[in-house]
Amino acid sequence: MSNAWEIINEDIDHVLYAHGTSISKLEDDVDFNADSDIDYDEIEDAVLNYTDFDDQVDCMHSKIEDQLIAKDFIEGPKLFKCP
Repeated sequence: MSNAWEIINEDIDHVLYAHGTSISKLEDDVDFNADSDIDYDEIEDAVLNYTDFDDQVDCMHSKIEDQLIAKDFIEGPKLFKCP
């Protein structure tokens, strides 16, 4: 992972909260581990396609959500979209 974009637990929690859960609840219920269950490099690659900071944040939330849905940690519908 490069240092061009940093994803912190609060970013992941923002997406989870919108879906009615949190990192701590997932860790307790389904053995979620952000370091191994989130592909930070994939998200960073997508985020860096945008130059506007707000667009980057929106993209980050969307990509986090995509990964959490794909791994069945949360259910749709999708709440976040890339610009």
